[in-house]
Formats: sequence, structure tokens, C-alpha cells
Amino acid sequence: MLFSSVAGLGSLHPLIALAREAKAAGHDVAVATSEMQGAMIERLGFPFFNAGPNPLVEMQRRYPDVPVPPIDDETRKQVRQLMFADIYVETMLPGLLEACRSWRPHVIVRCHLALAPVIAAEELDIPYATIEEASSGELATDELMFVEPLERWREERGLAPDPELASLRRYLWLVPFPPSLRHDGAPFGPTARRLKPLVFNESHQSPASDWFAAIPPGQLVHVSLGTAARRPELLSIIVEGLADQAFTVVVATGTQAIAEALGTLPPNVIAVPFVPHSLLLPRCDAFITHAGAGSLITGITAGLPMVFVPLFGDQPANAERAAAAGAGIVLDTAKLSVQSVRDAMLAVLEDSRYRHSVRRIQDEINSLPDHGQAIRWIEQVAEQRPSGQQ
Repeated sequence: MLFSSVAGLGSLHPLIALAREAKAAGHDVAVATSEMQGAMIERLGFPFFNAGPNPLVEMQRRYPDVPVPPIDDETRKQVRQLMFADIYVETMLPGLLEACRSWRPHVIVRCHLALAPVIAAEELDIPYATIEEASSGELATDELMFVEPLERWREERGLAPDPELASLRRYLWLVPFPPSLRHDGAPFGPTARRLKPLVFNESHQSPASDWFAAIPPGQLVHVSLGTAARRPELLSIIVEGLADQAFTVVVATGTQAIAEALGTLPPNVIAVPFVPHSLLLPRCDAFITHAGAGSLITGITAGLPMVFVPLFGDQPANAERAAAAGAGIVLDTAKLSVQSVRDAMLAVLEDSRYRHSVRRIQDEINSLPDHGQAIRWIEQVAEQRPSGQQ
């Protein structure tokens, strides 16, 4: 089984979780992704195939006026079209084709935003499965933006036209999220299968240090705006909003430079560049998150009520749907204030309805097929090569 992802950790993490399950089931597993993640993939014990250079560098070189991360809906569409359907396909395809020809996988498992594996798999007649990345289904809802660039790639590679994008959900579409987090209008066709969430957060080596053991007893709140954003101004507002409250706050800043930019911290706040959610969240009472799908679902599996501060991409839709399910409160970054942060956090901590709603979502998750079943579905794709139809 060849697992292939774009370089972003939000895309790569669920892929790694399923790759581990496949390896434990006795399959030969390799991972093809950007060279920037190669060392991490090999550290985790998987053979690595280089599927292109850092796409952000190429994006900035070709399109210096397009903001990454995007700042609004229009630039979000631009970034997705230019990066995922243009640069990523161009840079990933040579390495993927070489990996498939030399390693000869029986099946490819791709993340939703990795479009090059679809082209490579069809060109070499290899079946493939897809992992949905957005808990709300937002990516599937908006994928028509890929029609024109993918038609150009298909023509260039000698593949039949696919104006309906049937290829993106051919064979098997794995949705590792419960129904209550998905918008009713998100596509969910005959090849879709729900399964328990794919949680992985060990891409950084960050063993617990003295600060973790020294966390005082009492309530604990975690703050993280993800690995892709660099928004110290938002973290500063959040820190001020939570200052001097009757709970401890651990802020993951992403980099040491941002931790230092926060300046002198209130006595109840600890800033660290990174801490695995699997280590910290079980100890927490609430979570402030950007609502990336991985962070959101990890917060739910830990039973935490949340305050959502979505920034870009699928995050606003994920946050909207999670709030509608009762899991927390959404704050608008354009109107974020010290008071709004404080009020929202106190509300999710003190109002038991948020925690009860999270438990209802946990019950949904517990009823879903496990990862072993997902591997059996992928095995069937490899063995039977069914022709899934939209």
C-alpha cells in the first residue's frame, strides 16, 4: 500500500494514522510526499518516496502576490487551484510515477487534496482510496474548482476527460468523522464509508519537559492555532483574555520566535512551541483551537468543550458545524477581543451543555467502524478493483 499526501500536516497526519494500521495488519507500506517531510516519515519507520520539493517555495516564486495562507474566500480559491491543482500535481507526479513503477503498489491511499496520486494511479492502472480531510465535508463541496485544471492535466497525460470529477471518489472514499460534524449538503456518494477518526500528532519530536510535570492542579486550558498559521497578534489577544483566571493555560505557539514575541506572560500562562495533543488534551478541561479537522476531532475524542478561532481553508466550515452540534463557541478573528475570548472560555467551562454535546458526538464516534475495517475495505479495492460510480 502506497500512502500519498501533500506536505501539510493536516493532510499527512490522518494518512499516517491509517498507514500505521495497515503496517500492523501485515501489509508492506510506504509513504510518498514532499521531501520536506522525508526525515519525519523515515523516523516513523516507513519507506519514503520523494514526491517533490517544498511547494510553498514554488508557490511564492510563481505567484508572489497570492497570500499563503489565504486571507478570504477569493484567495482561498486561488490558493487551492494554484497550489493543489497546479504546483502540487506538477511537482509530485514525477516522483509518484517513479515510486509506482519501481515499488509496484497494489493500491494507493491518498489524502483528499493530493490530486497527483489520482493522475498517477489512472495512468498506471492502479486502484486507489481517498481519505476525506475536512470534518464538515467542505472540501468535497467546493471541489468543482478543480475541474478546469484537472481536465488540462488529464489531457496532457492522455487520460479520458472527467468533467464530473468522478475520479476523485472512485473505488473508496473514507470519511473519518461522525455525521453530526458534516454539513447535510456535503457529497456522500455510494463509495463513501464512515470510520472512526484518524488521529495522529507525533510528527514533531517533543518529549514532555519539566514544564509539563510542573503544571499545577486545577483546571487546564490549551490554546493552539495550528502549524500553518503564524498569528502572534491573535495569540496575544487570547493570552490577555485568559490572564489571571482561575485556571492554567498552555499556549502552543508553533515556533520559539512567536513564544518570545508574546513577551512577559501572565502567571497562569505557559508558552511552548509545540506539544502533542495526545499528551496534553487528556489533562485539559477546555480547548481553544483553529478548528483544523485534526485538532477539532482530537478535542472531541478527549471530551473537551471548545472555543473556535478559525483562520482559513476548511476551518470556518468545520467550526460552524461543530458549534451547531453544540461542541463550542465560534469567535470571528476580525472581531476577536480580550472580552470575547474571556466570555467564551468561561461559558464553555461553566455551562455543562457544551460538554454534554461533546459526549453525544463521542457516542457517534464509538458507533463507527474501526480502522481495521478500513484496512479491509482497502484490501477489497486492491483485490477486486471495483469500479465505483458517482
